Amino acid sequence: MWFPHKRYEWNIFISNTDDVRDPTQDQPIMKELNMRSSLGSTIRQKSEKKILLNPSFYQCAIFMPAAEVQEMIRRTKADYSYYTHLMQMDGSYRSIWDAWRFKDSARAIIDRLVATREDLVKNYETGDGTFQLNTRYWYGVRNFKIMTMTVAGLFADRSILLTAKERTSLEQLVGMLARIVWDDNNVPIIDSAGVNMGRLIWCSNTKIQGVIFSLC
Repeated sequence: MWFPHKRYEWNIFISNTDDVRDPTQDQPIMKELNMRSSLGSTIRQKSEKKILLNPSFYQCAIFMPAAEVQEMIRRTKADYSYYTHLMQMDGSYRSIWDAWRFKDSARAIIDRLVATREDLVKNYETGDGTFQLNTRYWYGVRNFKIMTMTVAGLFADRSILLTAKERTSLEQLVGMLARIVWDDNNVPIIDSAGVNMGRLIWCSNTKIQGVIFSLC
């Protein structure tokens, strides 16, 4: 169903063929779109704004008690068969299992997540923004959830050493991801936004998945 009120904003982008870049590069019009109708003007603030995380997040105790998480970490480090079992059970969280099992993987994942924060800022400011494949709509929310859970997994493993700067950067990444998800200028998946849920089953289910990922 459509919400009875709709907001439209019209802008004119005037350019010439000199501004057209190679198809593999970001086009100038994307920067204008991002700054005026997406998150380009606010993403830097979202990435640097202070965040207060629930204490259970630092124990990765989001879906199970902290003691059980610690037991998972212990078994992942000590038992290779248990590690492979986790990989087969849910490979989408491989970054967590790898970080718990291998010290060099943990360091690589930390570096990647720290870099991701700035990469996302640049994407929303001058890149494809909300149209970028890995960050758009429900697929983006899914990836954000995996990144957030990975950060929680890093915090929970006491053997993984983080500098104060890295810890703050990861916390800010989590805060930025949450603010992107709940900003209707990204994808208006909140009920009051009035987004059409679609006439086909898969269209309707896609929006519901986005909401579920957001709440998780």
